[in-house]
Amino acid sequence: MRAAIKLAEETESMKQIGGRFFRIPFPGCESHEYTFESISDEYLECFARHATFTMFRYSGTAPIGPNSRTSNSTVVDADFR
Repeated sequence: MRAAIKLAEETESMKQIGGRFFRIPFPGCESHEYTFESISDEYLECFARHATFTMFRYSGTAPIGPNSRTSNSTVVDADFR
């Protein structure tokens, strides 16, 4: 995660839009080196451990069956209707 965060900031796309890593100290990571110009690997690791979560539904949670209109056990058919 540390490498991914650093890599993301260095991409041309992020540079073009002025994208940067969150520059507000993250709660729970105050004991790690952090300045506006420099973020330590320890801080990034702490951030990754505290701030990672799923934002979307896990894939494969909707049962797929032959005909979702006639079956109460499926949500969608094989064509996702």
